[in-house]
Amino acid sequence: MEPTIGSVGLDAAAGTSILALVWQADIVVKLVMLVLLLASLWCWAVIVDKSFRLLRLHRKVGAFEKAFWSGMPLEELYRQHVKRADHPMALMFAAAMEEWREAPRQASAEAASRLVGRIGQVMRLTMDREVGLLERGIPSLATIGSVAPFVGLFGTVWGI
Repeated sequence: MEPTIGSVGLDAAAGTSILALVWQADIVVKLVMLVLLLASLWCWAVIVDKSFRLLRLHRKVGAFEKAFWSGMPLEELYRQHVKRADHPMALMFAAAMEEWREAPRQASAEAASRLVGRIGQVMRLTMDREVGLLERGIPSLATIGSVAPFVGLFGTVWGI
């Protein structure tokens, strides 16, 4: 019996499933697909981690800011939050309060100006450190996002 056009089409379609195409691919194309899959998984892991981390930080910072502006004495706020300073705003506040507590009590305007400068510097250093922790993983997203199309194009050209 001679194959008809419909049966030839069905036979060809049976060999074009995603898994069949992957198994039929050259080793280079398989490696390209594996690299792209791993890069995609890494990107999604970073995105999900950053999303949850920022949501948690938003809640914690909101609660701290509410307590800060409530009129509570700063010493009491420091005692409450120094043990569980687990977000950037509380860490900056704790660093500033520690610098304030360690400062000598002099009445001169020059000493007060130096103290304000040191507190500002300590807060900037703490903020820079915390921002650095939050930015971890972000450069890999930029790198993967810019390189992945070219890797995919290479795999396509090699496969053809």
